[in-house]
Amino acid sequence: MLLLAQDNKPLRPDDSSSLRWHVREAKTLGKTSISIPAPHFEVAQPESLNHALAHTTLVLARFLAQATTHDDDFVVTWRKYRILEKFSSSPSVSQDSDEPFTTYVPASLFPISQSEFVMAEIGGTAVIDGVTITMRNSENRALPETRPVLMFLQFASSGAIAALNYGTNGAFWTDQFETIHAIDESDDNHLGSELLHRSAGKLSGVRALANFRGQLR
Repeated sequence: MLLLAQDNKPLRPDDSSSLRWHVREAKTLGKTSISIPAPHFEVAQPESLNHALAHTTLVLARFLAQATTHDDDFVVTWRKYRILEKFSSSPSVSQDSDEPFTTYVPASLFPISQSEFVMAEIGGTAVIDGVTITMRNSENRALPETRPVLMFLQFASSGAIAALNYGTNGAFWTDQFETIHAIDESDDNHLGSELLHRSAGKLSGVRALANFRGQLR
C-alpha cells in the first residue's frame, strides 16, 4: 500500500502490533472493540515558504468523499478531493510499487478525474473478525470537510494520489471570505506563520505570491 513515506521506505509497525494480533488479544479478553495508537512516521520538515512553493504542489481543494481500508498492519483512511485552484507545481514522486494505484485505492472513491486526487492517512476504524478496531493517529489534526483546504502536497506519478508533504504544518482551511486559517496553530509552525504573514491571511495574497514567483522563473 502506498503511503508516500519521505524516504520511500515501507511503513511497517513492530511484528507484535499487527491488527490481527490485537484482534486475537481483544477476543481473549472478551472485548468487541479496541483502540490502539497509530505507528509513528516521518513527514518532511517544514521549509521556508519560497522553498515549499518550489518543492511541492500548493492547491486549494474541496473534500468529496471518504473510505476506510485495512491490511495486516494498518487501518487507513482515504479522502478524495477536487482541486479548486493550483498555485504551484513540482515534479511528482514515483510510486514505490509496481502495482497500479487501482489495487489499493477503495473502489468507492472511483472514478478519479483529472482534477481530483485521494490522500491516505494512517488511522481510522475498521471491523476485523467481529472486533471494531480504532487506530488513533494523534500526530495529525483533522482537516475540515465543509471548507476548502489549502495544502502543500507531493503527488505520486499517477497524479491521482497525494500526501501532505509537511503534515498538517502545511495545511490551512479557508472561510467564505477567503481568509486563511492554519490547521496547526502551534508557535513552532514557522511555515504556517510565514504563509499567513506574507499573504496577509488571504487567498488573494497567496495568488500574488504564486504569480510573483512564477514571474521570477
